[in-house]
Amino acid sequence: ENFLVKACFETDLAEAGDPLYAGSDGKNNNCSTLPIRIVRAVPPASSADPGKIYAPPAKTYGDAKTALVTATFKSETKFNATEGIYLDATRESPALRVLCETAEALGVRVFHLGAGVIEKISDAQTPQPILAAVRFVPRGLSDVSPRGCVVVLHDLRDPGNAGTVIRTADAAGASAVIFTGQSVDPYNPKTLRATAGSIFHVPLVLHESLSAVTTWFHEAGGTSVAAVVRGGVDHYDAPLGGDVMIVMGNESEGLSPDDVRSCSFSVSIAMSGDNESLNVAMATGLLLFESRRQRLSGGPGPTP
Repeated sequence: ENFLVKACFETDLAEAGDPLYAGSDGKNNNCSTLPIRIVRAVPPASSADPGKIYAPPAKTYGDAKTALVTATFKSETKFNATEGIYLDATRESPALRVLCETAEALGVRVFHLGAGVIEKISDAQTPQPILAAVRFVPRGLSDVSPRGCVVVLHDLRDPGNAGTVIRTADAAGASAVIFTGQSVDPYNPKTLRATAGSIFHVPLVLHESLSAVTTWFHEAGGTSVAAVVRGGVDHYDAPLGGDVMIVMGNESEGLSPDDVRSCSFSVSIAMSGDNESLNVAMATGLLLFESRRQRLSGGPGPTP
């Protein structure tokens, strides 16, 4: 049985006899609890085992506990389930022991690793002593609701930006985040870390066509908004409080004219300084929280 514990391992398959490989007899000094094979992750759309990824080491015990508990309570859904916890046994603490006991009580298997193993299977330079393997099944448009505020990232390339948008979308109460075109893999290890656990909270969709996504939203009665550097409606005056889809473009090129025309209207964020544009994650955050403000206050304009 295979357990994916690293999202970008150097080789496609660790050879038998490698320190990271425990054979069918389980005899290995570093991984002796259960047979483990380390495999290289590929994008969900082309993976032989789609959607199986790992949750990278959390920065704090609280982060790890939140991610574990959230994923575990969703383990009966068709979209994700915690499959295993991997613990550096040489750095076990009382808090981690409680966490692992909780996981085992919930049916999650815990693997105790020997010294140096977690450093080899994590892409972080100084990894924390615990990580989790979580199964994800990609959603389609039929799996999310075209209601509320939906974010679309089209041809977004930077994993840090993508993760920050997912985290911000979670905080602002967005219904979903949709990746279109040639966007970064949302399950990239850097993206996962940047989400700070929000990967478990916000529905994600990968779809090739932006026009198909806007058509889907329009047919459900929603309004789509193209974010442009200049020439759009001021975001304070734009109607963002209903069922609205905010479309963000590539970091350097933005949205093409055809992409902008496929949306209901365009919106711009007024700036007072000399800088040409905002970081895409920052701009998305401003639009998301303006949408939230309007939903709470009843429309565009100053809050009463």
